[in-house]
Amino acid sequence: MSDTPTPVLHIHPTRMCNLTCAHCYSRSGPMARDHLALDTLLAGSAGLFQHGYRQASLSGGEPMLYRDVDGLCAGLTAQGYQVSVITNGWYCDHVQRLSANGYLHSVSISFDGLPCVHDVIRRRKGAFEKAHAGLKSLVAAGVETGAVIAVTRSSLPQLPDLVAVLRDAGAAQIQFHPVAAVGRATETPGHCAELNEEQMLRLLLLTEAFRKLYPETAFGTDALTGIDIANAKIGQPGSLISPLVVDETGRLHPYAYGMNPAHSLGSLQDGHAAPYITAPMARVIAATRTACQRKLASAFFPELVHQAQQPTL
Repeated sequence: MSDTPTPVLHIHPTRMCNLTCAHCYSRSGPMARDHLALDTLLAGSAGLFQHGYRQASLSGGEPMLYRDVDGLCAGLTAQGYQVSVITNGWYCDHVQRLSANGYLHSVSISFDGLPCVHDVIRRRKGAFEKAHAGLKSLVAAGVETGAVIAVTRSSLPQLPDLVAVLRDAGAAQIQFHPVAAVGRATETPGHCAELNEEQMLRLLLLTEAFRKLYPETAFGTDALTGIDIANAKIGQPGSLISPLVVDETGRLHPYAYGMNPAHSLGSLQDGHAAPYITAPMARVIAATRTACQRKLASAFFPELVHQAQQPTL
């Protein structure tokens, strides 16, 4: 949860996606045509590289549907970034070509649970099998591939079985990402319900159990104990923000998509990017830290988004 040692850009170049997932924080889908021009994006990333950013993670929308994704990956690589992509698994042939050309440092495929939950959240029958087949195809091609699991109250009990399936498919890393009630998830609370405090703690305990059971697989989670959050180094005014989110309009946001626009840090398009913690953002971080410390476990950045909506901050 801390400002990462290697500063990261989270780039959302488009909201176009072949799916309309029930929990999508950016409300992406087939009719979402918002996208950022390649020259604007690369000009901005070049400037941000000078501030110290070295990793670029592409998300969306489905990043493989960004019309200039090849040029984006090649351009970021030429600038010196390590480029990673999070994809829904439907376009793994394209992912494989980008990796073979040396334009991708790492790949992760997103999952929402076993088929009975995944397909409902993705609103597409067969979506799990497509993502699972994509994972296996990339591993077979020699691409080191991980999985990011969006954890909800529906998927939490499925994690032991899901982890076994993904490990058997060759996933090298598995990251657990608790879903936040932002974007489309606020309209579909059923399968997309946020974890409560007790469930966050269960996720932490499960993560530790998986690490001991499967030491050859790298496991990570966005859930943290209150003590972890109290000890984390984050939030000093003037510090470089990481991750820094670039949305499909070119706006810069601290830490998470869906942040209150009042805390926007400028735009790539106007050339006034200032990726440093402001005094108001430092106050939000302090309030979030206090709120999280009162809990046994929580996910810091979703809580940060909620705290940023408070008018007094």
